[in-house]
Amino acid sequence: MIILFTPFIAVPSAGVEKATNRFVTARFTRDAWNANAELWDARMGDDGNDFFNVLCWPTLASFLDIAPGARILDIACGNGLTSRRLAALGAQVTAFDFSSTLITLAQNRSTLHASPSTLTSPISYHVLDATDESQLLASLSSRPLRRGP
Repeated sequence: MIILFTPFIAVPSAGVEKATNRFVTARFTRDAWNANAELWDARMGDDGNDFFNVLCWPTLASFLDIAPGARILDIACGNGLTSRRLAALGAQVTAFDFSSTLITLAQNRSTLHASPSTLTSPISYHVLDATDESQLLASLSSRPLRRGP
């Protein structure tokens, strides 16, 4: 299984009160992403923006040799752009983000572009905070673990 972590540095802040201490809390960050998820989704869309297409995707694609059936974990998947590209290359993708709004948008975009001949989706989306150890362990323990494709 390949684990892919593709977070972006900038945290959106429109419509969300700033954190009062110097450490941004997980709740503040999640609320910021949920408040700005539709804006992020509109800007990234189905095809991504120049930053993603020129800098991120070529680098990711060069590191990954995706074979059909490869299993990939996409951490902080956002609107599912990377997950959809990996699935288009034949990967089985488990994708999660801690923004429930972004997961809903990712699922909607994946449904819009799904092949009618495919009975099952190659992408499984989940709301999960990777920085919350108890959430992460509970999620892993509730799924059977398998090795390789």
